[in-house]
Parts: sequence; C-alpha cells; structure tokens
Amino acid sequence: MSNTLDNVEQSFERHYAEQLCRGLPRKVVIAIDGLARSGKNTAGEEICKVLNGVLVDSGRFYRAVTKACLNENVNLESEEAVSQFCQSAVLDIRTREEKGQATEVEVAVNGCWFTKEELSPLNLEVSKVARVRAVRDTVNEALHKSESMGRVVMLGRDIGSVVCPKTPFKFFLYASEEVREQRQIASNGKLGAVERDLMDQQHLPASEGASKINTELFPPHRVRYAILFDLWVKLLMKMDRRRPVGHSVARGGGRRKDLKT
Repeated sequence: MSNTLDNVEQSFERHYAEQLCRGLPRKVVIAIDGLARSGKNTAGEEICKVLNGVLVDSGRFYRAVTKACLNENVNLESEEAVSQFCQSAVLDIRTREEKGQATEVEVAVNGCWFTKEELSPLNLEVSKVARVRAVRDTVNEALHKSESMGRVVMLGRDIGSVVCPKTPFKFFLYASEEVREQRQIASNGKLGAVERDLMDQQHLPASEGASKINTELFPPHRVRYAILFDLWVKLLMKMDRRRPVGHSVARGGGRRKDLKT
C-alpha cells in the first residue's frame, strides 16, 4: 500500500511539475509567508527542487544582520543603535548549490558570510532587530536583488504583502500554537514560536490575497503537493485572463493548447 501511494504521489508531482515548468515565466517570485514554525522552509526547499528554482529565505537575511550586530556589540534593545549600524551596513548575496539540496541564496554583512549553523541558534534576538525600520528597508533592498535570479521561492512574513506584492503566486502557511511550539521545542529545545509571532505582528502587515494552507493537515514533506496544485490552478487562471474571449487554456480553446490536463 505504501509503495502504491508513493507511486501515485510521484506521478502527481511529475505531472504538475512538468506543467509548471512549461508555463511559469523564467523569472518569477513565489511568495511563501507564514507563522513561526509553520513549515515555510521545508515547503520552500521542496518546491525549489521540483521547479529547479532558487530559495531565498528572508529570515536568513535578518539573522545575518542580527549576528553582525552581536559581533559588533550593538545594543539590540536600542532601536537607534541598531538603526545606525544598519544604515552603514552593506549586504551582499550569492547562490550556493549542494548536491541533493535546493539552490539557496546566502547573505553577507560587511563582507562577512554566515553559515546556517552560525545563524540557527538566534531566536528572539532576530525579532528585536527586524522591528527596526532601517533594518527592514536594508533587507528588502537586498531581497529585491534576488528577484532576477530566475524562479525564486521567497520565504518570510511579509513577502506577499510588502516585498513582492504584485506576484500572483502567494501562499500563507499556518498551524495551531500547540503544534508550532512542539516543532520549536524539537528544533531548539525551548518554546518561543508564539512569542516571535507576537513581536513580529507589531510591525508586519497581514498577508492579503494569499492561498492559506494549514500545514497540520499534511506531513511536512507533503505540504508541497498542496502548493504545487494551487500554483497550477493560479497559472491556468492567469493564462486564461490573457486569452481573447472564447479561448480557454483549461479547455484548450482555439488552435493551441498550452497545458495538458
């Protein structure tokens, strides 16, 4: 039974991956926003692999700025001190490819590149830095640079509402507080997911026009199926709106049929 299910899932994924790779623009942003520990990173990495895209995690940018502040002994409780540091900070980006992993954008602050291992222990400190307007402006500017890297899957809290509001491909992942705190403990050994949300919601606008996905309904590695299917539907709708009256991509109207269903 398990093997049969796996075969069905693989067939499903191949079908929609082929359709999306043919229909999606070569340069496009897929915005995945969500609450802390809602499954953004796992879903984003899987979608990148399927679409041969580039993963851009805005959280990594904020963690890098936070780490740079700590290295320079900047007082994170002082918004003025953080703002002054960020105004003179220079952020650089590059892509990193590892066999079997999604191609991901790395970020450097003032020439210093940080590994995931260096950044992962940071938790509530990141929210203190991210609340500063100068930090958000600097990070958003760097995020915009990554838009030209191809099919970009961008993760964060305000990607669809602030950073890339015009992309038609927006998603918002969520789960209950209990489930997210369980994931937080499994990852970092302590609570903090809900507190991070409360701190972030003070300065981040709500995501509008995004497809909402409850990640409790899927095992982490299968959330991508819901996103892939929704991407395909959004693509069909987008292409249909460009058709003359009486022509439909979904129905194969006219003399050409762009997507096979």
